[in-house]
Amino acid sequence: MIELGKSGDSRLVRRLRPKWLKTILSCRWGDPRGWEYLQDSPHALAVIDCQDVMADLNVIAASLTLLSRASIFVSRSPVESSGLLNAGALNVLADGEPDDVLVARIKAEMRWLARQPASGSTTATALAWDNRVHALTRHQTLLMRCLLRLRGPTCCHHFRRLLSAFDTPLSLPAFRGRLDRLEPHLNSREFSCRRVPRYGTDIISLESRA
Repeated sequence: MIELGKSGDSRLVRRLRPKWLKTILSCRWGDPRGWEYLQDSPHALAVIDCQDVMADLNVIAASLTLLSRASIFVSRSPVESSGLLNAGALNVLADGEPDDVLVARIKAEMRWLARQPASGSTTATALAWDNRVHALTRHQTLLMRCLLRLRGPTCCHHFRRLLSAFDTPLSLPAFRGRLDRLEPHLNSREFSCRRVPRYGTDIISLESRA
């Protein structure tokens, strides 16, 4: 359960925990521990507690595809579901539904997800974690694994939103600096990061040098 608000106390978690699994992992947006869990759990389902946040939800959904193949958004206010679904969300639920209904729908999505092939590349994950030659920091490992998961050119907005707190997206110069520092580690694994500036953003892609 990922909270987009600032309170640090998800009301949705308090509502659903007694009726659901006692071990719901709850974190705020940008918490590296939550991102690592999604990267390490191929069938994990990210449930987004939107609270009253309405801005950038499509970017949020697209950003999560760098970590997990499946996310569900639970919103208190009406949202444009088609935009979220096109951006990569698995489903969009209304916060106003009864707790039992919300739990049943989330569990149904989890059962469907458990039957799907695991996503991501085992080889890529192994390369990201192989720090025998070049030690990686926690944030570098997170970014590298996101890059290795790319299936095509991706806007830097998705990375910058993912690698920061929800209300303070990472600046473009700071993101470029992280990529520059990561490049030697990518090169040692026979990859390179291609960055194409476009209208105040960068389009990011990963290229194999093998």
